[in-house]
Amino acid sequence: MPFDSQQKITLLINASDHLLENAHKFGYSTFKSQSRLNTYNRYIKSSLNCLITLVTTYKSSLDTSTESKLCYKLAQLLFSETSSFDLALEYCTRGIQICARSGDLYRTKIRLELLSFEIQYREDRSFGRKSTLKYLNTLFDQVPEFSPNLRSYLLFVKYRYFGMNFSEEQRITLLETCINDIAKLVNGENFSLYCLVQLEYVKELLNQHKPIGNIRAAFERLQYKLESDDALSCLLPVQIRASVLLLDFIILSQENNLEDSKSKIVIISGFIKKISQDPSSGWGQNLKFRIDIGLQDLHNHSFRMPLDVSWLTSKEFVALAYFYFGVSYLPKSWDGHNRTEKLLFRCQTILEKLDQERIGVISPVDMEKNVLSRRLMSLLINSYAILSSMQSGHLEERDVDNPFNKQIVQFIEDYDGSKFSSQELVVYHKMVPILFYLWALYYQQNGDFNRAKYYYLKVRELHSSIHNELSAEEFFSDSMLVTFLQLGSGLSGSMFESKGLKSELYVVCTLNLLSIVLYELFVLRENAVLQTDSGYKQYIGKLSDSLNLKDLLTKELQNIDISKKSSTTDKLLLRYTVLCLEYAADESKECLTDKDFQDIDEISHISPFLVSVMYYIAGKTFKFSRLRPEVDNINSRVKLFSKSYQESMKSLAHPNMIGYMSTLQIYSIIRSYRNYFDEKQLCAVEQQLKELRPMGREDSNVKQEK
Repeated sequence: MPFDSQQKITLLINASDHLLENAHKFGYSTFKSQSRLNTYNRYIKSSLNCLITLVTTYKSSLDTSTESKLCYKLAQLLFSETSSFDLALEYCTRGIQICARSGDLYRTKIRLELLSFEIQYREDRSFGRKSTLKYLNTLFDQVPEFSPNLRSYLLFVKYRYFGMNFSEEQRITLLETCINDIAKLVNGENFSLYCLVQLEYVKELLNQHKPIGNIRAAFERLQYKLESDDALSCLLPVQIRASVLLLDFIILSQENNLEDSKSKIVIISGFIKKISQDPSSGWGQNLKFRIDIGLQDLHNHSFRMPLDVSWLTSKEFVALAYFYFGVSYLPKSWDGHNRTEKLLFRCQTILEKLDQERIGVISPVDMEKNVLSRRLMSLLINSYAILSSMQSGHLEERDVDNPFNKQIVQFIEDYDGSKFSSQELVVYHKMVPILFYLWALYYQQNGDFNRAKYYYLKVRELHSSIHNELSAEEFFSDSMLVTFLQLGSGLSGSMFESKGLKSELYVVCTLNLLSIVLYELFVLRENAVLQTDSGYKQYIGKLSDSLNLKDLLTKELQNIDISKKSSTTDKLLLRYTVLCLEYAADESKECLTDKDFQDIDEISHISPFLVSVMYYIAGKTFKFSRLRPEVDNINSRVKLFSKSYQESMKSLAHPNMIGYMSTLQIYSIIRSYRNYFDEKQLCAVEQQLKELRPMGREDSNVKQEK
């Protein structure tokens, strides 16, 4: 029995869907097998041929509704699975023109217009993608008054696609406008969108280092809405609820609230256990989740527009949660409990198991993005593990064959050898300054100051506000698109990157580099070369270079805006670090005062070593007051060095240089003022010096006294 035209149309539509589904079943393995990729491409080509046959051969048999929907499917497939963006845009335009003839096709028209926007965004070569922005603004202006949810969604689209071109204040204003518009009537038709925008708003505040109180207040507004309306909260995808929990934990970590962070870890762990035991959650291996936005057509009939949101599989979320758990303990890694490394090791184990698991229906493009994101996360895990080991003093136990180090060494070799594809470079380029920074720290800690200096200078170049050969613009011809793609991979995006003294990494490298330069100057002055010596010219050149770099770095220190830090703790850490280096760079500075120490206790649990250095400087710069008895002056100075010693022993349970130097100063004071101290006190300090003395070092003062 022959098929009529309508039956053939139905068969071709079903065949196209079936071929596309079969293609995506190969998506996971296409990343590893060329033959599977070829099979995948054949399925996609066949699926496209079915649709093209429908809109060409059977065009006269199609009603306007079916034809417009086929144009959408065809454009979507061409855009997501091929590089034929021009052809995809043609079918979008054709579909929009068909829909324009009838108000009944408004639903399809909206989807076609949004898809057309996405395609134009990828193809637009105008500065700042002004042509595409103009198109989006036109769509916004055409939204009927009875469809406020669509207006809010288009505002959110504007933020996501063009936010990198706006100032920080403009981005915040855009999100606040979007939130306020939705908040006028929050219901089941827009609650998921409301939560997504609120989450993005809190992340924007975090990225801009706004005061932590403002960030907490913004998050609590979202939390209150979730807790006050159980009926709406139950409608949310589980992925949004997971995001809320994790963001709460991140804010607590920013507040350095370790006790509440521990409680939140327990809550998130319980949530993880619950979703892992609940297959009905609809999460599992899905890399996307769907939300619906309630809209009205031109006849004021309600309908729902589905939107897919790219995210993580449930196990990837578990890995991400453990990653943040580990990082939250990083400030306390000096205590020797190795909690950061244990949690990061668990995180790495989860990722390694995931590499062996098969993801269900997925395209090769999405699979590549997923693989790159996992590799990026693995690099971050290893980087933070190394940073933790450096803070706990265990780095010397790790040789280059250690798995943590091996991956990073290989990454640097591949990067230097230009072995990364353009897609890989988009994701990995952001890791380069972090790894250079780790290399610098490693060499500095192990006494190779020349190499450390080299890598610190490299990081400063990468984050310099002055354009240079290492600037992102030199690597990418389309910074705007690269930034958008990076945002889709969970990165901050190159165009959002802070430069110069606004970059935290730049500032930290400046601080560490200055400490090396000051040491270089000390060594050069200790080993001064006579003008008559053959090496005098080279010596003067090194001395001049070091002095010039010192002057540059100290000037930059004076311009650091400490007020931009989010939390009080961060402000104090930076303030005291800068203060210590200023004293090291300028011996003529006045002594520290009580005012300098008024907030010192707030960072003692985070960085006792820094507190120890502060007390050591206070002791060294202490001036005797003529208005006080000599013994009181002496005791005050001994007390400062004693505090320095006590704080140093908090951060490092084994002998350390700052504790040794503080004790040596106390010993020197006791020797100089023997009439105020007895033999027992002197012997106690001598014994302490023996226990603290670095390997192979014999103090000349102690030797002489003996």
